[in-house]
Amino acid sequence: MSNLYYILPYLEDILNWEDSYFLKLSESESSGKDVLRQLKASIVLCVKEPSKIKTVFQKIGIKYSNKMVPFVNITSLLLSIKNRLNNKIVKDQKFKTLLPSVNLFFDNIISNLSKGYLVATAVSIIDEYSRYDLWKNQDYESIHIRWLIELSRYIIGDKKEPPQLNYRKCPLSKKLSDPYFRLKFTDDRLYRQITHIHRSIHDYTKSLVFYFESSKYMEAYFVLKSVIAESYRFLNDISNINFMYEMNREKIFFESIFKFAKDKTFYLIVITVSNSNIIRKFYGKETLDQTVDQIQKRLGEFLNRKKSTFIKGEAGEFYIICNSQIKDPKDFGRKLKTDLEKIRIGSELKIKLKISVGILEMKNSLESGEISKIIAHIIEKSKNSPEDILFYDHKKMAGEFAKEISEINKNISIIEEAFREKSIDLFFQPIIDIKTGKTAYLESLARIKKNGSYIPAGAFIDIIYDLNLEIQLDIEVLKKIHTYSDLIKKVTDTVFINVSSGSISSSHYIKIFLEEMKKINKKGLKVILELTEQSFLENMDLIRFLKENYDFSFAVDDFGTGYSSIRTVYDLSDIGAIRYLKIDGSMIKNLHKSDKNIKPVETIVSFAKTLNLKTVAEFVENEKIYLILKDIGIDYGQGYYYQKPEHIKKMV
Repeated sequence: MSNLYYILPYLEDILNWEDSYFLKLSESESSGKDVLRQLKASIVLCVKEPSKIKTVFQKIGIKYSNKMVPFVNITSLLLSIKNRLNNKIVKDQKFKTLLPSVNLFFDNIISNLSKGYLVATAVSIIDEYSRYDLWKNQDYESIHIRWLIELSRYIIGDKKEPPQLNYRKCPLSKKLSDPYFRLKFTDDRLYRQITHIHRSIHDYTKSLVFYFESSKYMEAYFVLKSVIAESYRFLNDISNINFMYEMNREKIFFESIFKFAKDKTFYLIVITVSNSNIIRKFYGKETLDQTVDQIQKRLGEFLNRKKSTFIKGEAGEFYIICNSQIKDPKDFGRKLKTDLEKIRIGSELKIKLKISVGILEMKNSLESGEISKIIAHIIEKSKNSPEDILFYDHKKMAGEFAKEISEINKNISIIEEAFREKSIDLFFQPIIDIKTGKTAYLESLARIKKNGSYIPAGAFIDIIYDLNLEIQLDIEVLKKIHTYSDLIKKVTDTVFINVSSGSISSSHYIKIFLEEMKKINKKGLKVILELTEQSFLENMDLIRFLKENYDFSFAVDDFGTGYSSIRTVYDLSDIGAIRYLKIDGSMIKNLHKSDKNIKPVETIVSFAKTLNLKTVAEFVENEKIYLILKDIGIDYGQGYYYQKPEHIKKMV
C-alpha cells in the first residue's frame, strides 16, 4: 500500500472546500465547479492508485486545453489544494513524513497535466496549418510552417527527431539571406528584426526540446507558447512585407539600388520584350503572361543567385542587379539574349521573342536622384532603340545626362524666382462622390506662375525638396487657401491640402498653420491634411496632439506605397485622426488592364472598411476605371475622367 493512502483523511475536508478565486476566473460558476469536481475526484483516484496519474492527468490537460481553460488557472488550483493539504498535515504533527511524498505527488500531477496541454497545443498547430491552403503558395511562410508542423509532430510522438534546431542550417535561413529577399527591405532595421525573430524562434525551440526530453513538461509548454507567439509575429511580418513589396516592388527595388551603389561598382541590367505588343495583339494577354513567366523562370536558371538578383517590373520588364565583375558586358548581354529568345510557349505556337538588353555600369559616385533618372532613361532607350544590346559605362552615362542637369539648373532658377516674387498659386481638383457623381471636396495643388502660364507640380516639386523649400511652399498654400476661401465655399466646405514631412515636423510651420487655420475656420471652411505614410509614422505624437486639442482630421496620401505604417494607420484611425485613405494613383491607373491589379485595391478597401475609413482613388482617367472602383466599393474618385485641376476662379 502506498504511503499516500494515509493522506485520504486529510483530503476529505479539503475536497469540500471551494476556491472562490478560481470560480471568479472561470467562464461561469457552474463550469468552474465542474472543473473542481473533476480535479478533486481525479486526485482521490490517483492517491488510491498512483499508477494512473500519467493517464488521468494527461487526458485532463488535453481536455481543458481544447476547452481553452487557461493552464495557469488549473495549476494554481492544484497548488492551492497541495498547500492546504500540507498545512493540515503540519498542524496534525502525526504524519510530517508524508510531506515529501505529497509534494512529489502533486509535482507528478502538474507535470502530466502540462504534457496534456503541450500535446493538445501541438495537435492544434497541425490542425490549424494543415487544414488551409493559405500558406502553401507562400514561399517563405510555407517553409517555416512545415518546420513548425514537424516540431509539433515530434512533440506528439509521430516523429523520432525534432526539426533542424540550428537556425544557421535551417532552410529558411538560406532564403532570408538571399539577395532577392534582402532587396525587399529599404530599411535595414526591419530586415535585422525579421532575422532576429527567426533566430529567437530557434533558440526557444532548443530550450523546448531540452525540457521535453528531460520530462520537464511545464517548462516545455511555456516555451512552446513563446515559439507560437514568435511564429505568428514572424509570419505576419513576412506576409506584410511580401504584400507591400508586390504592390511596390519597382519602387522598393530602385530604392535598394542606391545601397549597392554606395558600397561598390555593380551592373544594372534591364531586360525588355521588344515585341510584347505584337504578342499581346496576335496571341492574347494570357500568352504574353505565360511568356513573361517563362522568362522569369529562365533567368532564375541562367543567373548565379549568389552574385545577382532580379525582379519582374510592372510592365513586363526585368531588372537585374549583378554585383560581380562582368569581363565583357556586351558578350554577357548577347548570351543572355540568345538564351531567352529560345523560349517557346505551347506546342502549336511558334512565338519568336525579341529581347532587348540594356546594361549599366553603376559607380559609387552616383547620388540616389541620379540613379532614378538613369534607370528611367535606360528603360526608354531599351524599348525604343534599334540596337539589341545597349551598354553604358559610367562615363557615357555622365555625358548622356549633362543636358538634363543643365535643364534642372534652369528650373531651379525659375523656382527661386517664384518664391522671391510670391508667384506661387493654387489649382484645385474635385474629389467626387462615386455613388452620386457630385463634388464632395476639393484638393489644392500648388502651381508656379511664369509669364502668364502655370507650371504643374510634377515639374518642380522634387527640386523644391532638394532646395529645402517645402516648408515655405506649404505656408504659401495655407495663405492662398485663406485668400480663396470665399470662392472655395461656393463649391464645397472642405478642402484637402498636402503637407510635407518636413513641414509637419517643423515648429515654425505648426505655429503658422494654427494661426492660418483659425482664419480659415472662421470662413466656414474645413481642411483635411494629407500626409504620406512615412509622415504619419514619424509624427504620431504631434498628430494625436492636433486631433485631441484642435480636432484636425487627416488623410493618408499615396496609401499602398509603404509597409511600415499599417499599424500607425490602425492606431490613429482608432482615435478618429485619420479619416481617409487616398490610394496611390499608380495602383489605380492600370486597374482596367488586368484582374490582378484589382486585388490589392480590394484589399485596401476591405482594410479601410474595417477601420471605418473612407477611400479616395486618384488617377481615375476613364470610365472603365470608374466602373471598377464603383463595383469594389471605393467612396470617392479624383482624376481627369471627372475634371483636370483648374484655378478656383475658373472653376466657380
